Amino acid sequence: MTSDVKKQHALLPLQETLREFGIVFWCHHKMRFNSSNIDSLRARAEAVGLLAWSAHPYPTSTYTHDGTFRYLGASRHNFHFHRMVEPDAALYVNTYRLHYRLLQPWVSCALDPECLAPPGAQASHTFVDNYSYCVVLL
Repeated sequence: MTSDVKKQHALLPLQETLREFGIVFWCHHKMRFNSSNIDSLRARAEAVGLLAWSAHPYPTSTYTHDGTFRYLGASRHNFHFHRMVEPDAALYVNTYRLHYRLLQPWVSCALDPECLAPPGAQASHTFVDNYSYCVVLL
C-alpha cells in the first residue's frame, strides 16, 4: 500500500467513530490525560464541532506549500499568526459544520496530489496532510 493510499484511508476511522459515538478524543497513542472531567472541553467543542490544541510554536504559513493554499482557496497571509495544530490532538463532535467545513475539504485535499503534494513541495515534509488540516480549520 502506497503512502498516498494510507493517507486517504487515515480519516475513515475518525469518521466512523464520530458516526458511532458522536464525540471522540482523537489523539496520539502516547498522549495521556490527567483528568476525566471533560465537561467544559466538551461544551466548547460542541459549539463549533472541534477543539484542538497548538502542537507547534510555528505558524501554519511556515511549512504549508503555496499550492496547498491555492487548492483550498486560502491566502498564506491569513495564516501568519495561526498556530499549527495536529489532527491527532483534538476533540471532535459529530456536527454538520465539522463534516462540511473541515472533513470534506480535508478529505478532498488528501485525495488530490495537487493539494497534498503540489509540484515543487519538498518530499521531506512528512506532515503535509497536517498542514492542509490547519488551512481548512480557519
